[in-house]
Amino acid sequence: MTEPIKHTTPEGRIAALAKAHYNVFLLDAEDCPIDLVRLAFPRRVYTQSHFDYMIEVLEDVWKNRDKIPGYRMTYQPKFLRHFSCHFEIQRQFSDLL
Repeated sequence: MTEPIKHTTPEGRIAALAKAHYNVFLLDAEDCPIDLVRLAFPRRVYTQSHFDYMIEVLEDVWKNRDKIPGYRMTYQPKFLRHFSCHFEIQRQFSDLL
């Protein structure tokens, strides 16, 4: 089933993010047609070698970004969406729309 993308204003998107405490997995699906991922990690836990490795991996992901597919959320429970949602691979950006 294909659903139309909900067009919002910048103010509406900011309000939806604030309501979800800036966690995209807590957004209602209708408020977020395309999800972006936030990378966060506790600084006190990791060493410099961990950061160096993470930078290498992120550089590799960036270099291969055209080969990496996107994902579409296919199932979300009413509660704890970020723990038990389901995804399917989307081969092209147009498949995400």
